[in-house]
Amino acid sequence: MENQIKFIRTAEIVKKAGIIWFILFACAFQIVKAQGNYENTGPDLDPIIGIKAGASFSNFMYSDDQVTDKHLLTMPFGGIFIKAPITRFFAISPELNYVVRGSKVDYTFGAGILTPGNGSVSFKLHYLELPILAVINLSPYFNIHAGPYVAYLLRANLSNQSQNTSFNSYRDLNTSDFQKFDYGLAGGIGFDLKPLTIGARYNYGLRSINNSTISNVIANNAKNSTFTVYVGLGF
Repeated sequence: MENQIKFIRTAEIVKKAGIIWFILFACAFQIVKAQGNYENTGPDLDPIIGIKAGASFSNFMYSDDQVTDKHLLTMPFGGIFIKAPITRFFAISPELNYVVRGSKVDYTFGAGILTPGNGSVSFKLHYLELPILAVINLSPYFNIHAGPYVAYLLRANLSNQSQNTSFNSYRDLNTSDFQKFDYGLAGGIGFDLKPLTIGARYNYGLRSINNSTISNVIANNAKNSTFTVYVGLGF
């Protein structure tokens, strides 16, 4: 009986591995096929410089489940971009964007001299962001892109509301309470409808935003998580 159970588990593992390998093979085949199909019909090899604008939807990721985030921050987004084709199938696209990330964090306090209660802090972190993206043109009109980003914190706008007046007046968080540099990974899709480009992207922060004890207590090891939609105009 035990041997039969081991055989069934092994068969399930082999089956799952086979499915995964089939999916990877199919994706690789489609990419190679796309490269061949669009060798002569793909995007022009001239570099494109453009501007873009849209909206960002951000919140925080945490390492501690006791800190909850139920508030999505929606803010305008804008920047400039360069798309430099290497081949008709592949391009490098650096960007320089202005983006506001953040959220509203609810917390509970009651340790030490503080009277137990609840509070919330609204975060708006203004960044100048530089992503460097690898762009794969799957057709003349559609691409996928991914790459790293680094962002510099220009300023932080925060509002602290607490049921404990001593805690509320203890300290107003400011820009110095947060890391000046953020970095992470970005990935998304784009539609090239010359001269317009339409896209959606997700940014996954890899660094905690906190740079002080009080900010870390309220936003426990929080990292940025942002979804962006945009429309661009290329020249």
